[in-house]
Amino acid sequence: MYDDWAIQPLIADLRDGDLRAQSAAAEKLAQIGEEAVLPLVEVLTGCPRDTARFHAVSALGLIRDARIVEPLIVALHDRYALTRKYAAYALARLGDARAVEPLIALLADRDDEVREAAVEALGRLGDPRAVRPLVNGMLDGQFWYPEALEDVRLAAIPILLDCLHDADSSRRAYAAALLGALKVDEAVEPLIACFRDTEREVRSSAALALGEIGDKRAVDVLIAALRDDDKGTRFQAATALGKLGDTRAVEPLRVALHDPYPEIRDSARTALRRLGYYSRK
Repeated sequence: MYDDWAIQPLIADLRDGDLRAQSAAAEKLAQIGEEAVLPLVEVLTGCPRDTARFHAVSALGLIRDARIVEPLIVALHDRYALTRKYAAYALARLGDARAVEPLIALLADRDDEVREAAVEALGRLGDPRAVRPLVNGMLDGQFWYPEALEDVRLAAIPILLDCLHDADSSRRAYAAALLGALKVDEAVEPLIACFRDTEREVRSSAALALGEIGDKRAVDVLIAALRDDDKGTRFQAATALGKLGDTRAVEPLRVALHDPYPEIRDSARTALRRLGYYSRK
């Protein structure tokens, strides 16, 4: 049990001290726990010093108390990026569903690190409401964090498979890459079909994804991709064939050792080593 006289000097350091004093005070207040919640919330919601609010939110993030959810949601709009970032992390630790919609809104934050914190927080919360906003953000290149979809992969997979047919080739390419990052077995045939895509970035991402999934159904199309007009697709195809471990790729990879681009020759050489066929060519 802590008396007010023990908490208030720490709050004073949090409000008015230098960065070292603020950090030390925040650590001690977090250790005090529930009794420090209301004074910390007062700092978070009313102190004009950016660093004080940040240290207050970092302390609150270590205290599991339902009273802090609403103040943390308000802190997602703080002018100081670090406060918004750590408020997102704190809400993820609390696991309260009230934070889902505010965190979705935070995906549009102007600060890269804040957006990444929102993505990570939504991934930890695993709420279905976040699936499409997370997928759209990754397909539009706003952020990249496939791990955020792991807990909602059953809802994400149909969306990603559908996006392989998106009118925007960049979204098709990102969808292929995400399916590979998530190692979605049922995406193998749709990814193989991507090699008929006229856009090279889509074919290259499909080759990368098939290597990540590691299904030998992709061997033939990857061997054919070693002759693709696009050097990026040839590079990813050689890399993927090394991961699939199928000896049918040995001779085509040996041919790829004569590709005009050195990075593709290096990729083919590495693949052959992985397959147990070292070559000095």
